[in-house]
Amino acid sequence: MGQSATMTRAIEAIFEDLRIEEVKPLVRPEPLLRATALAWLRFEVPNLDRQRRFLEDFGMQVAQVGADDLYARGSGPSPWFYHARRAPKPRFVGLGFEVASPADLETAARFEGAGPIGDADGPGGGKVVRVINPDGVAVEFVYGRALLPDTADTADAPFPGARANRPVRPPLRSAAVRALGH
Repeated sequence: MGQSATMTRAIEAIFEDLRIEEVKPLVRPEPLLRATALAWLRFEVPNLDRQRRFLEDFGMQVAQVGADDLYARGSGPSPWFYHARRAPKPRFVGLGFEVASPADLETAARFEGAGPIGDADGPGGGKVVRVINPDGVAVEFVYGRALLPDTADTADAPFPGARANRPVRPPLRSAAVRALGH
């Protein structure tokens, strides 16, 4: 017991200087801008027809399709949240964030590597600033996209008129994706 008590006092002496008497709050700088939502993801794919089938099987809706581009959306109000462009090899290209105001776009346009404020591509329009990070990934900031009506099934949503003892038979199909991150 004597040796154990001596060892304990030695360990306490070693850690005496590490004791924190007062916990200080972590001070974080204010962010340069705040994203309000994840707006979209961009990819390159070699076969747009195959990608379209996959997205539709997964529960997304085609928002716009062209010779070399495919935009997909969910049942929520976003005009699109997935963009695929035809390319020889598949790869992740970038992502976009919704911002709260045009002032946030002006702030983003001052970031190192940022382009000017321009028109957003794809359905919904809006204004966008594109920043290429050091790894070559596009990080975009968008404001002012036109939102669309929600197209989600409402069979299970609260509504007047109980459906007790009346079955609802939804169509046989993939579950609808509501939004990116849902």
